[in-house]
Amino acid sequence: MMQMQQGHRETALLESEEFWGEVDDMERQVTVDVRVLKHAEAMLQQEIALMKQEMVDERDRELHQQAAAMASSARMSRVIHTEALLEEMSRVESVESKTLSFEEEDEWEEDESTKQR
Repeated sequence: MMQMQQGHRETALLESEEFWGEVDDMERQVTVDVRVLKHAEAMLQQEIALMKQEMVDERDRELHQQAAAMASSARMSRVIHTEALLEEMSRVESVESKTLSFEEEDEWEEDESTKQR
């Protein structure tokens, strides 16, 4: 009977050592899994940060393109307006030139009529 109890104790001890060995193995595996997950989390956070930066950069490029298009449109508008002003000035100068020409002609005619008298 004693032998039997001793055998049970030894079996229990062996089972206990085996149990705690398994617990240690599981603990080590959990530690490894936690490290792997933390590393994966860090990689994902890095990737998210890069994606956010890419989105910001893309938005900046879009805004710069819009600003450039607006500036180009404004320049074109100023060119068109300037051309219209130049045409108007040319017409005014032409009218002034004709007016002066008529006035000179009138003066010449007055001079001629004065000379003839």
